[in-house]
Amino acid sequence: MKAESASSSCPSEKEMTDLSSTKGSEKEVEDTKEKKSLEDWKLLLMFLILGFIALAPWNFVLTELVYLDGKFEHQFSSNVSIYYGLSVNVAELLLIFIGNKFAFAPRMDIGCVLLATFNICLAIVAMFIGNDDPDDNTGLGFGLGLVCTFMLGFGHSFIESAAFGLAALGSQACMNWAMIGEGVAGLIGWPINILINYILTSCGVERYAEWRCLIFFLVTTVLTILCIPMFHFGMMKHPYMKQVLDMEAKRKNGGFKERQTKRPVYRILMDIALPAFVVWCALTVTFV
Repeated sequence: MKAESASSSCPSEKEMTDLSSTKGSEKEVEDTKEKKSLEDWKLLLMFLILGFIALAPWNFVLTELVYLDGKFEHQFSSNVSIYYGLSVNVAELLLIFIGNKFAFAPRMDIGCVLLATFNICLAIVAMFIGNDDPDDNTGLGFGLGLVCTFMLGFGHSFIESAAFGLAALGSQACMNWAMIGEGVAGLIGWPINILINYILTSCGVERYAEWRCLIFFLVTTVLTILCIPMFHFGMMKHPYMKQVLDMEAKRKNGGFKERQTKRPVYRILMDIALPAFVVWCALTVTFV
């Protein structure tokens, strides 16, 4: 009787397993709730701003493309998209080869500096070098305009890789709000441009088109510069992002030491050569 009572009072191995699994599931639920609670509206707003900053300068260039094409001639509107796409692809390839050695924080800083600098430089070039400008050398303006556009592509790649890289280490909500920010960047440029144009023409400003472009691009330049302190003192100090940055540090330390595929690199390049050529032809026909 004593043996039976002792055995009945002790929990079985199955009960212990069920108890541990229940505790484990409860802990996962609590961790999930805690993680979601850290994703407050402030963090999602910062991801929206990052998405906006990544794409706004290029969308603002497209908004002023008719003006820039008239300034630089030489089919600037046809060439600008090709050079911008080329720079984005080159930057993405560099990021792939560098990998985890290039942390998100310096990517954001360099990307913001590139976007802010060459966005306003493009407006200044169009204001002083081109048709109806102090220097009417359209060839020089065309070349400098393409250089500014090329560097804008690099800045876009750095910021976008940092924003979506952090969002990918986080949750789906962070990714969604970064994409919403890019969508806002594509929609808000035209109304702002119309408003600036209306104010300048109403005030009787001479060379209003040049001033409109300068003020228009200055908006994204200022917002891009302000994004740097927001990222360092707002986003990186957020409790949720501290967990994400810890994940980035672990991923950096535990990066791949060996190639993960035995296929030669030239075979991979051959596989993507035909689709890449088709896309290039489509873009060339579209813009030429």
